[in-house]
Amino acid sequence: INDLGGLSLVVGIALAEALENLGVEGIALKWPNDVWVNEHKLAGILVELMSSPNGSRIVVGFGVNVSLNKQEMDAIDQPVTDLRHNGVVETRSIIASSCINSVSKFLDYFETNGFQSFVPAFNKLHALHEKECVLVNGANVPNKAVKVIGVGPIGQLIVESKEGVEQLHGGEISIRPK
Repeated sequence: INDLGGLSLVVGIALAEALENLGVEGIALKWPNDVWVNEHKLAGILVELMSSPNGSRIVVGFGVNVSLNKQEMDAIDQPVTDLRHNGVVETRSIIASSCINSVSKFLDYFETNGFQSFVPAFNKLHALHEKECVLVNGANVPNKAVKVIGVGPIGQLIVESKEGVEQLHGGEISIRPK
């Protein structure tokens, strides 16, 4: 399970490559599972570990906003964008094929080599890398000011606060720009 820590980050890097190849400019990633363009969410990633009679299975999913109208955008609780507003005119089939092929290629490499080799690529694309942010850590924990240092070899987010350096893993943690 520890070897899967960076899986959603790898999927983000793969989606960034596919979407750039479709013509989207200014793509950034937000740890652990968002693809942004100009601080607007373009895509999201979900990785789930599921038990089955044959052992554990990993389900990787992603959603890309293709064409949202103003009413749909206004109904979402964060700034969003879509491919059409970023100049992509390809069909949904071509978009899906491009994304799936890229994710498949990156997952093959991840399976053999783990996350460590992806660290520089993620840090380069990370929208919040080396930025002052707010850490939201569950309902009963106060928000905390942190500086994002980067990601570690298993996909953990490394931040620094007045308490020192911390390594954060997914779950109920959210990091937001200040």
